[in-house]
Amino acid sequence: MNADRKQGGYVIVKCPSLETRWIRPLFKDVRQPLVAFNETSKYGGAYYKPQSGEAFIDGRFIPCDTGIIEISPASVGEPLEDGSTIAHEWRHHLQRTYFGWQFDSARWDTLKAERLGYEKSIRRYFRKSRMEADALRFQLRAAPSPIAAYFDELMHGHD
Repeated sequence: MNADRKQGGYVIVKCPSLETRWIRPLFKDVRQPLVAFNETSKYGGAYYKPQSGEAFIDGRFIPCDTGIIEISPASVGEPLEDGSTIAHEWRHHLQRTYFGWQFDSARWDTLKAERLGYEKSIRRYFRKSRMEADALRFQLRAAPSPIAAYFDELMHGHD
């Protein structure tokens, strides 16, 4: 991983093509997932596990055979968040393909977040899901960013 400069205590990760080779050195035997942009998504990123067939993302069919890391406008363009989002979603790829973890049914619920409040919803989301908490810890080590640090603070806060 190449560091460009520090900004607010965070290392800006150089990943100009938003591929995943920079994060892969420890897991060379894991197949590299595709990275796809989704201009219509409200979320920073998402992960699609490897499977036969295709995923329909932003008006395109994308093959799922090696898995897909989806990046959206909520992440793209923020240098600290690009690499951080990829690191988080890459960890989900490792969880499924390398460690053999099963999906633990954590899904972001926008309606519930509106009822409970954003901070409380984030806290519960990361506490409820072993996979999400693990991906956040990995993200903080591999490519820390202000939003990941904020989520970590919320996760360890009180309701």
